[in-house]
Amino acid sequence: MIHEVTHFDDTFSSFDTWYGTKNARDHAEDPRSRVNADSIAGYILGVVAKASI
Repeated sequence: MIHEVTHFDDTFSSFDTWYGTKNARDHAEDPRSRVNADSIAGYILGVVAKASI
């Protein structure tokens, strides 16, 4: 639901450059991540990368 709401023009006007929070984390350095719907949704939900062992 959060992903879809970020597409509204009165919220973030986000795009679907890539899908999934894993892909969002993998592309975190890409400037397009600032307007990617799953990047924004992951930020709102506090999704973090798994710690490596």
